[in-house]
Amino acid sequence: MKNFPIPTNEKQRLQAVYDYNLQEHDKDEELEVFANAASLICNAPIALVSIFDENYQVIKANCGIEVDIVPRQQTICQFSLMEEEILVIDDVTKFEPAKNIAGVKAANIQFYAGVPLIDDNGNVLGTLCVNDHYPRTLDEKQRNLLIQLGKNITKLLVSKKRKKDASYFQNIYKISNNLIGVADINGVLKSINPAFKEVLGIKDKKTIITENFLDFVSEKDKKKVNTYLSNLKNNTDSINFKCLMYSPESQEEKLVEWYTRSNLKIDNEIFFFGRDITLENSKKVELENSERKFRNFFNSSLGLMTIHDLDGNILSINKKGLESMGYSENEAKDLNLKKIIPKSNQKEYQTYIETILSKKQDSGLMSLIKKDGSLTYWLYSNILDKDNEGNPVVMSTAVDMTQRTLLERDLNRVRQLLDHTYEVANVGGWKYDLIQQKLIWADTTKKIHEVEPDYEPNVETALNFYEAKSSYPKIKKAFKDAIEKGIEYDMELQIVTQKRKTI
Repeated sequence: MKNFPIPTNEKQRLQAVYDYNLQEHDKDEELEVFANAASLICNAPIALVSIFDENYQVIKANCGIEVDIVPRQQTICQFSLMEEEILVIDDVTKFEPAKNIAGVKAANIQFYAGVPLIDDNGNVLGTLCVNDHYPRTLDEKQRNLLIQLGKNITKLLVSKKRKKDASYFQNIYKISNNLIGVADINGVLKSINPAFKEVLGIKDKKTIITENFLDFVSEKDKKKVNTYLSNLKNNTDSINFKCLMYSPESQEEKLVEWYTRSNLKIDNEIFFFGRDITLENSKKVELENSERKFRNFFNSSLGLMTIHDLDGNILSINKKGLESMGYSENEAKDLNLKKIIPKSNQKEYQTYIETILSKKQDSGLMSLIKKDGSLTYWLYSNILDKDNEGNPVVMSTAVDMTQRTLLERDLNRVRQLLDHTYEVANVGGWKYDLIQQKLIWADTTKKIHEVEPDYEPNVETALNFYEAKSSYPKIKKAFKDAIEKGIEYDMELQIVTQKRKTI
């Protein structure tokens, strides 16, 4: 807890001390004249100009005493911080709050007069004070002069900050890549920074001051910009707009985003702050075109295209996909993959998510339930991506394989039925591919010939199974005529199996 009086705006006051760059514990030669003047005006041997930080009275200029820094609680000036104009203590020994201040006793201070240094925002930055070694007072003239002296010190402190700020602004003005300019209320340019010329491609060394801002606005936007300037002229504080700027020299157009502010009450001026957004806008248009093309492609795709998060929430689905699944756009907002995947495949969904996370992609055949409850089959190829906020999402493309899958299942059932029939009837079958010249035997054919299940015959080995004397010549000729002349054959012949059994 602080054991000295604290102004109600202490936090704001300390911020002002830092803003004015007064926090350093050093002397200021420009303030010495004020300390000497205060000493002469008040006919006092001691005069100090001080700044108060959070814990100390920092002496910036002194007369009649050598001191650099004093704890706030050891000063009389701590009480001046609470005043609005001047604090005069004719006899310090009778001033109750200062009776126990050791430093005051040690310096034999018996008279005190202090003026708070107050800025335009009501912040007490420090004090100007005078001291004497015996009780006394100030006349009215001395009091007024001391008060005026304090005000002048404050003005000097504030002006130093303004000069420094002006220096900062001047550097920013020169090196900024943004366009900065000042014009009168009619738009006639009074000052521009180098970027103004550079962005507009003006290489001529001649100045463009005294030319009108509108002279550099493209004819396409000149009318609307003229309206904006008229509004600023008629007491509108600020207007932000975008317009095409035209360079008569380079004959190029640049899109500039302008922030304008009027200063009519003081200097009848308009400030212009511009940012060249030509490239940015070009990229934006390019991105919008890319997004539009993607959206058109997405919606016009014949398959099922979706974007879903890792919880299965479908964030986006194309129109053809909606039609295929039988849902409306409103219904699609609440769709989740887990709800349209058959219950028997729920465990596979978690495996799919783990695969996507580890390998960043996955593909395969999935089954989905349509709105009407029917089952559909999709051949999908998915990749892991991120949305605009960096959240993982899955981009999915899928082809409807329902008819093909059902057909393949029907064919498999028919094949199984035929294979079973052949096996029961002990009937074999084979096929010869003329292009690849490859012979394929059915499983029952291999059983009839008593060969291994993985046996791979060719024409020669297959014909050699026929009985040599009568059957082999017949089958060889019939096979040759079938291939060369397309003549069908139907005959009963004998074969000798691999286990030497005659059939």
